[in-house]
Amino acid sequence: MTTPRLTTRPRRSERGVAMAELAILLPIVLTTLLAVIDFGRMIYCYQVTTDLTREAANLVSRGSSVTDVWNSATLADGPIQLDDQGSMVVSVVRRRSSTDATPWIFEQTKNGPMLSVTSKVGSLNQKAKIPHVTSLAAGVTVTTVEMYHPFAPIFAGGKIALAIYPTVIYGVAFF
Repeated sequence: MTTPRLTTRPRRSERGVAMAELAILLPIVLTTLLAVIDFGRMIYCYQVTTDLTREAANLVSRGSSVTDVWNSATLADGPIQLDDQGSMVVSVVRRRSSTDATPWIFEQTKNGPMLSVTSKVGSLNQKAKIPHVTSLAAGVTVTTVEMYHPFAPIFAGGKIALAIYPTVIYGVAFF
C-alpha cells in the first residue's frame, strides 16, 4: 500500500490567488498604518501643547513677563514650532468689583503668528469662561494661558481625515 505524496506546489488554478489577495489588502493595510501614524502624531502634539501651556501658565503666574514666557515656549516647543505657526493668549482674571464676584478678564495678551484666534476663555473686559467657576473670592487672581497650533495630517485621506483630525490643537492652563 502506498501513501499519497503531498505536494507543496499550488495547483494550476490557484497560482494568482496570493497576488490578488495582496493587491486587495495592501491599500487597506497601508491606509490603516498611515492613519495610526497620524493619530500618534496628533496625540504627541496634544501632549507637548499641554506641557508647554502648563509651564507657561506657571511662569506667568510667578511674575515672568508674557514676552519672556513666549520666548521660552518657542525654544522648548519641540515638534509643534510655535514661533512659525502657533499662538499664545494670556488672560488675567479677577473679580469684576468688590461687590460682584463674577470672573472678569482685565488683561489679555496675544503672541505668535496665529493672531486671528479667539480666546475660548473670553475677550478683554468680558466675563471669563472658566470651567466650574462662577465666582471668585476677594483678592484671587487667575492667570490663564491658551496655546493654539495648527495640525496637518501627513496622510491626507480626503474628507475622512478632515473629519477625524482637528485642524487646530488647543491647550489651556489655569493658575
